[in-house]
Amino acid sequence: MEKTKLIRFKEGFLYALLFMGFNGLKELIFDYVETSQLFREFSHAPREVIGVVAITILGLWIVLGLLLGFGLIVSDALKR
Repeated sequence: MEKTKLIRFKEGFLYALLFMGFNGLKELIFDYVETSQLFREFSHAPREVIGVVAITILGLWIVLGLLLGFGLIVSDALKR
């Protein structure tokens, strides 16, 4: 069964989310000092800063998902 472009984009977004999640978890575990300092700064940060960080993470996820989706579509096209 041939995978449609929409399915490939969904897979790309899922792979991007998994990559960001595992990378974030790795940073939490292995770089504890820097991560605890970041959380300490967030606790004193105004709401605007937290909103900007959330929008940045969402934007990064969208860009990575689109790049991976396009990459999957191109790899399917090259296999034919």
